[in-house]
Amino acid sequence: MDALHPTLFLLLALTWGIVAVTLFAGLYVILIQVIFHAPPDGAQDVWDWRFTLAQLAALTTVLGAMIALPITINRLILTRRQTDTVEQGHITDRINKAVEGLGAQKTVKRQRRRQNGRLAYAMGDNNEPDYSKPIMEEITQSNLEVRIGAIYALERISQDSARDHIQIMEILCAYIRQNAGREDVPLPEGEPTPEEWRAWSSQGLEYPRLDVDVALKVIERRGEDGKRLEKDRDEPYRLGLERACLRKIELSRRDLTNADLEEAQFQGANLRFAKLCGVNLALAELQGADLRHADLRGADLSFANLDGARLDRARFDHETDLNQAKLRGATLRFANYASIRQLTDHLKDMFGDASVILPGGFGPKHESWPQHWPKFKLNDSQFEGEWRDWLANPDTYKPPEQLKN
Repeated sequence: MDALHPTLFLLLALTWGIVAVTLFAGLYVILIQVIFHAPPDGAQDVWDWRFTLAQLAALTTVLGAMIALPITINRLILTRRQTDTVEQGHITDRINKAVEGLGAQKTVKRQRRRQNGRLAYAMGDNNEPDYSKPIMEEITQSNLEVRIGAIYALERISQDSARDHIQIMEILCAYIRQNAGREDVPLPEGEPTPEEWRAWSSQGLEYPRLDVDVALKVIERRGEDGKRLEKDRDEPYRLGLERACLRKIELSRRDLTNADLEEAQFQGANLRFAKLCGVNLALAELQGADLRHADLRGADLSFANLDGARLDRARFDHETDLNQAKLRGATLRFANYASIRQLTDHLKDMFGDASVILPGGFGPKHESWPQHWPKFKLNDSQFEGEWRDWLANPDTYKPPEQLKN
């Protein structure tokens, strides 16, 4: 009933009123005929009398159904509302239970370690460790099995209840922000150079913890209906991963399209082939990050720090915002940026070779070619060496005139 257009509803109500009035009028006419009709005399009069009684019964039945129709519809509406209330209460209980599961902990026993990192054993009579008597301790840690089950339960709820989809996404994003962080990863001291950022980022990556990995996959595979719900809001919803601490984390090939990653910490992260279309990376920390083949079309990188980042084959478009972005020592290779005008002001801080087509479609022979860029294509090792030489002495560096053997 709520879905009916007001005009259609008015038309149906008017039709019902006309039919009801017509039936009332017909019923009164037949009642008058029955009350004031002379007793039947003869076979024909008897059949006419019976037909009139049949009309009376039929009209009474149909009129009763017409009168009961609004009452029946009203009861159906009330029943539907009660059912919806019960169903929503059930979904709320499911969400609360799943959220409780996201904080599940378990107590496990393990052998204690001493300050020097060695396993602890009880001391024997001769004041020597008795290796048959390990010292045990109880610790509390995340119950990943229960947490993963809770994440899958939330995914099922988002599929069953469209009105709770965005709420589920907010819960999962908050969980990722809280549990994916690697604050224990120490950053380089002082003011590191792009080369130092690269060296630091190459010292090992870590995959997301299993429960965080599952939460990311649930977000990635949300259906088109869910994405449409996010987009159709008065203010389109973005995956809320802002300020997430994801240093040196493996996120290659992840789909974070349109996510809010403002002020996120991605220092040294692997984002190769990541889908980052339309993401908000304003003020993000991306020093030393690997963004090769990443899709950054429509991304907001304003005021982001990409010192020493790898941008080989990264995809930009005219909507990619690089306003006030820091690209000191970032590298470009094997890409056509003919239409990416906003890169022009950053080329002096970046390093590339002849595999890049500059904004405007220019190549190495054009006057706009950066003076510190080699005018021919370099292989990987040569490119790395020239990049380091330029960083070491940017004021005096001169690119090679020809390919070195």
